[in-house]
Amino acid sequence: MNWYGHLWTIGTRASHIVRPPREPPAVPWHLAVEDPDIGTLQLSGILHEVDDADTVLLVVHGMGGDAGSPYCVLAAQAAIKRGWSCLRVSLRGADGQGQDLYHAGLFSDLTAACQSAELARYRRICVLGYSLGGHACLWLATRPGDR
Repeated sequence: MNWYGHLWTIGTRASHIVRPPREPPAVPWHLAVEDPDIGTLQLSGILHEVDDADTVLLVVHGMGGDAGSPYCVLAAQAAIKRGWSCLRVSLRGADGQGQDLYHAGLFSDLTAACQSAELARYRRICVLGYSLGGHACLWLATRPGDR
């Protein structure tokens, strides 16, 4: 049996516990979203703004993660290094606020984030998602009329 994959997963997680990635300068991000079944929900995230950036990277976590997951922080670092701003968004319920639960078929949160006032100034929005977040980002990328 090849244990390399398991060691890679465990080793990466352990290294982030021992030495978490450094958070770039950021501000909290919140957005009220209307859900037809539940009413008004609050999305949350972390916004890293780079002066004069014309591109923002929308980073979406995987199952069991949130905007503070180490892999999302590393993605923000890479975006900032490239001169892009970055919004690390927590899908509904992932931030522990308990207003609702996200799932693989729920895409309206990303559409709402792309249409938020904070992202209106950017000429280009790029998306990066991990696992379940990657599924949601692929869906968003195929729906050009929704952003």
